[in-house]
Amino acid sequence: MSLIISPPTLSPNESGEWVIYLQNLLNASDHASLALDGSFGANTEAAVKDFQTRSKIAVTGIVNEETWKALDTAQKSPHWLNKLPLSLNLTGVAGADTMSNVTNGNIVQATKLLGTKPRFWGRYFVGRDAEYKGALENKVLHDNGIRVVPVCRETNLIGGDETKGEIIGTKVADDILVTFGEEYLAANGGAFYIFLDTEPDPEPALSTEYYLGWSKAVVGASKLVRFLPAVYINQSDDRTATALHEAIKKGAECHGLWVANYGTDSSFVAPWRKIKAPEPLGVNFPVLLHQYAGDISNGIYDFNEINPYLDFPDSLILNRLILPPAN
Repeated sequence: MSLIISPPTLSPNESGEWVIYLQNLLNASDHASLALDGSFGANTEAAVKDFQTRSKIAVTGIVNEETWKALDTAQKSPHWLNKLPLSLNLTGVAGADTMSNVTNGNIVQATKLLGTKPRFWGRYFVGRDAEYKGALENKVLHDNGIRVVPVCRETNLIGGDETKGEIIGTKVADDILVTFGEEYLAANGGAFYIFLDTEPDPEPALSTEYYLGWSKAVVGASKLVRFLPAVYINQSDDRTATALHEAIKKGAECHGLWVANYGTDSSFVAPWRKIKAPEPLGVNFPVLLHQYAGDISNGIYDFNEINPYLDFPDSLILNRLILPPAN
């Protein structure tokens, strides 16, 4: 790894990008499971003390020069990538999402607005409108090397019961399997996120029971492909966050969040800042994507960024999105 600049001394109750960096290092060096939330709280302090104990250095809970050096030389998990705070390489991979079918013209326009070519594109599967059409979109996305973020559209139903969640979860998974081909998906990664859209206004908030059923159906949809349930959520949506938290305690799966929190009028992708993409209240799942700009170009595009703190050298998050077949 080899630190190229001197990090600051960090103490409990501090916050910021260097704390995220510390948490990432501890996860890689000590197989901890800290949330990358930028808050030096009790869990981070305990992980620091455990690392100091294992490294046979002074156990203070304070990350000073000695602890940074020990973290620097510690063996890391195989896929870990060193990324320093405030450096330009912390700009995440950029992408777009639209209600309409994707065309070459969309891709050209989005590239100009983003300042870089989008690497992924969010599209709806199953729902009242705006559904992905493989015959129209597969080839154009494939030829441009753009992966699909599959999103379950039925936001008017997410307040329903477990049975309704199972029905919709089965429909969206089956739609994806038919659109891209089950064997194709199995041969091209085999594990993919499906995001449940949970915009509560004017729709109902997510219910615990609905997410239990939806998650169960998505996970069990295929013997060849592993679908990873994930959630699109507004950062301020505490009702949905609470329901999701309760569903996980009852056995549902959630592999990450796509957080909508615009906070900027610029469409250009910018270096990732945790404060712009915080986890919703009470939810402790990794933020995979940040939807940082919305209704760009007369409402056509929303723009997004992959969390670079979670993105391994081979782009683990991107590879869990779907590159459509060429036909």
